[in-house]
Amino acid sequence: MKRFWHVERIWIALVAAMVSFAVAGEQESVDARNPEEWRARRDAEKLNLSRWPHKRILQLAAERERLLQQIAVLPKHDPQPLPDRLGYHSAFGDSSSLSNAHHELEVEWKTFYAKLYSIALAPAFNSKNPGGGPYAFPKRFEIEAKVLGRRWKGDKETGHWVDDPLLDEWVEIANWLDEDFPDPGPYPVFFDVTERRVKQVRMTVPLLERESGAGYYALGEIYVFRRLENGEMGDNMTFWWDVVDIRVSDSFSVYPLWDKTYLYDGAVGFGLPLSGQTDVEEDFMVTFEDHDPVSEQVEFLMDLGVTQKIGRIEFWPAEAPGQMAVSMFGFPGEITVELSPDPDFSTSRIIEVKDAGEQLFHDNLLTVICKGYEGRYIRISLRNLSEFKGRPILGLGEISVAELGKILSMGSKVTARGIPERYLPQLPRLVDGCSRRCRILPEGEWIRGLALRRPLDQRLTVVEQKLTVAKESWRTLQFRLSIAGLVVLVLSLLGGWGFLRMQRQQILKRLKLRITQDLHDEVGSNLGSISLMADQLRSSVVEEDLKEDMFDLSLLAREACASLREVVWVVDQNRISLPELIRKMVERAERVMSGIRLSIDVSQECPDVEVSLVYKRHLQMFFKEAVHNCVRHAEATQAWLSFFIEQGQLLIVLVDNGRGFDPNAATGGWGVKNMRKRAEEMGGILHIQSAPGKGTEIRLSIPFSKLVGEPSKAYSTSN
Repeated sequence: MKRFWHVERIWIALVAAMVSFAVAGEQESVDARNPEEWRARRDAEKLNLSRWPHKRILQLAAERERLLQQIAVLPKHDPQPLPDRLGYHSAFGDSSSLSNAHHELEVEWKTFYAKLYSIALAPAFNSKNPGGGPYAFPKRFEIEAKVLGRRWKGDKETGHWVDDPLLDEWVEIANWLDEDFPDPGPYPVFFDVTERRVKQVRMTVPLLERESGAGYYALGEIYVFRRLENGEMGDNMTFWWDVVDIRVSDSFSVYPLWDKTYLYDGAVGFGLPLSGQTDVEEDFMVTFEDHDPVSEQVEFLMDLGVTQKIGRIEFWPAEAPGQMAVSMFGFPGEITVELSPDPDFSTSRIIEVKDAGEQLFHDNLLTVICKGYEGRYIRISLRNLSEFKGRPILGLGEISVAELGKILSMGSKVTARGIPERYLPQLPRLVDGCSRRCRILPEGEWIRGLALRRPLDQRLTVVEQKLTVAKESWRTLQFRLSIAGLVVLVLSLLGGWGFLRMQRQQILKRLKLRITQDLHDEVGSNLGSISLMADQLRSSVVEEDLKEDMFDLSLLAREACASLREVVWVVDQNRISLPELIRKMVERAERVMSGIRLSIDVSQECPDVEVSLVYKRHLQMFFKEAVHNCVRHAEATQAWLSFFIEQGQLLIVLVDNGRGFDPNAATGGWGVKNMRKRAEEMGGILHIQSAPGKGTEIRLSIPFSKLVGEPSKAYSTSN
């Protein structure tokens, strides 16, 4: 029977453990309890951003606005590391023995089982490097809670669960032993706890080797918040020094910087526990003028309405006027607190704070521990007032009276002595639950809100960085698109201009072609007819003068027809090559010298070089004059025309068997003179060899280098 009962108790304990795990698993913790939960949250928070920069900017801007709205309702975050109160520091572990070394931190309730809401860890700060994040926060750790055991009492139909301390068991709250915990930065870490009653909380920290080679860790504060009967979060039970025992394996104490007691002293460098939403009401601020009487002390009398236990009184520093960066502005140097259930303070408890400014920890809070003393009336005496511009001043943001996380002083009656009467209407500001125009938060709500704010602030930083990059990318893309659009516009304009020009050139080319064709067909045909008719008339007339006139008419018609063909040819050509030019000169000679036996010799080694338009005109006019003279004046019956290429020069030779002439004798015409002048302008050399009765030889030599360029002298010869 005993053996069966023992087995049944074990089964009941296992069922209770499963129930506790299920209850704990239903509530999502502020911080991830293990790496798997952290990765799942990280994957769920990933943004599906568009690749298009403008849409990406809109998505990031919307996400940024959403984050700012969520952060606005959370507590303010203004880390202010305490230069002379850093926190708790573990002992240094030797690097040679760190493989199995670990450190334990335990919180135990001496006389009862506590119903916990959450456990929070605040990092320690290095005051020499406040922007560098937390100092030596545990990389890996495990947090466990020893919960009250339960067993089933009675039979299955009428029985019920009862508490059994003999069945106490350890329940895991957070396990980060296998992977490093994400760097919390200057924020607390917050874990929710099972709803069952807890006897003990244990934190195990492996001493991992750090950069210095030793193993250690540090914490600024540990919070253990209780769960109220209505399920809401209560106060921090580490302040219950008489019923809570906090133990550590070992520590490294260097007072006043590092000490074990700093784990539960309430001083942490997170700033003031204020909400992010602002109020219009300012802090209580008194400035004594020259005509105001100044007493040695200022007294406030608070009436809580009923006698009740008082756990602590918090004095909040006021905000300096005009946004001056002055800490503890108007805060008194000495404070005396009297607690009494009687209005005449016949029985009372007196607590004195001599160095209030030093205990304020640089614009933090001054907490006066009252240890649950029962009272209704509180008399507060303030001495050693601060001065500003030679005048006494007094500034307080709030006087908060609390017990077990409950604010007792909200809206209570406050009277004062020792201040000018004009400041009496400001007394309600001392118990309005606000300071620095913000709502004062309970400690649990404050720490939880800061922990909730950490991922939002971190995400906001990433979003703002991505938004900055996206905006810069969009500006760069806009600039590039503008440049590309400008280039396309310029190219379109150039292309359009080029197309119009080409179209115009095509129109002009067709027009020139039509004109030249008309000239060739109409004028050329008429000139041919004139030449033919002149030859026929010449053969039929008897008078010599008339025959000579018919000959001249026929010659002029043939020359005009040859010139017309040359004009048509030039208009139709994009370029004029030397072989084509020689061919046209040969055609002119054949057409004009139709009544003379003509022998033509053209060199086969003529290079295909382009002749400039000016030299083409010079050569044609020169050759026209030479052919005209041969036909008109020489009375030759045979002529020899040659084109040679010798030593980089073009040689044109025309020889006839006509009557000849004396080249040195003066003539009345312009023929020979123009030929010499054209040869000079072309940079060539002209030789004319002739004598009366012995025919004529004309030899012109021109360098190739001259043919492809422009003449060195202006064109001035007669056409």
